[in-house]
Amino acid sequence: MQRLTSNFALPESYPLRVTCTPTLAQALVPDATTLLRKACPAVTAELSTQHSAEMCESLTLRETDIGLTLQDASHPELRQQSLCQGRVMVIAPPGRWSRAELAQPLPVAALAGEPMVGIAVQDALGNLLQSHLMHVDPPPRISVWVQTYQLACALVAQGAGLALVDPFTALQSGGHVVQTRPLALELDVVLHAVYRLDSQLNPLQKRFIELVRKLARQTLDLA
Repeated sequence: MQRLTSNFALPESYPLRVTCTPTLAQALVPDATTLLRKACPAVTAELSTQHSAEMCESLTLRETDIGLTLQDASHPELRQQSLCQGRVMVIAPPGRWSRAELAQPLPVAALAGEPMVGIAVQDALGNLLQSHLMHVDPPPRISVWVQTYQLACALVAQGAGLALVDPFTALQSGGHVVQTRPLALELDVVLHAVYRLDSQLNPLQKRFIELVRKLARQTLDLA
């Protein structure tokens, strides 16, 4: 209650306050912030990273104003706006696939018996992916579980096996670190902007969200 009441007292001129998941902090949010400040040099910004549950709490307590996530952040006090969507990607150590193979989506059945890095099931996307992997026979061999896609990417780059990640993580990794292929699965990864129902976005906040949308779509066009 103290945290909530203190944030009600903040002036309207408070900086642009954005929180995002770790994946989006790698390039998307810094790039959008840089573009915004080039257009509006007087703008100050406060950026933070949180997982989706903490993000919703931060927004409802008015500690931040905009959240960016790849999870469904449904909450009775928050509005969720879809900005773009991409495909689930498979990443592998360099040299795993030929150039011809890289041009084709990887069937889910091709993961049978493969060594993989698993995404913790408390992650909504990771939970969905794990439910699909349960039907692969024989199941993938998962010996390491992680909670962030960045950590999965780092392990894959060191030869730990394959991993299923969001398209932003896959594209940011670069082909020289890991190889990437789309997964042949009808499951979209959606980028959401989240903000409070009882607060109207000001022009600066709307402009920031549009920059994120534009950059995200440009990134996914490269996939």
